Amino acid sequence: MSFSLPLGAAGLAALEDRLRHDLLTLNWRARAWLPPRTHEGQPVTDVLIIGAGQAGLAASMALAQQGIAAVLLDRAPADYEGPW
Repeated sequence: MSFSLPLGAAGLAALEDRLRHDLLTLNWRARAWLPPRTHEGQPVTDVLIIGAGQAGLAASMALAQQGIAAVLLDRAPADYEGPW
């Protein structure tokens, strides 16, 4: 499939529209299907991933594709997570 996009702001808007369409086609993010749980009145996290490096991010993305939300924790400061 080949198509051309206009330059500038219109091109960015076209790319954003295409991204929205692609994500909808892929069913990204899947709808949550786990029932909300609480413990002593506090919400319970379904999945907690320790480490927001490449593996942690990949795991959270795979879970999101299945409709499961995950919380990622990393000891590095914000924007300095991962090996890069």
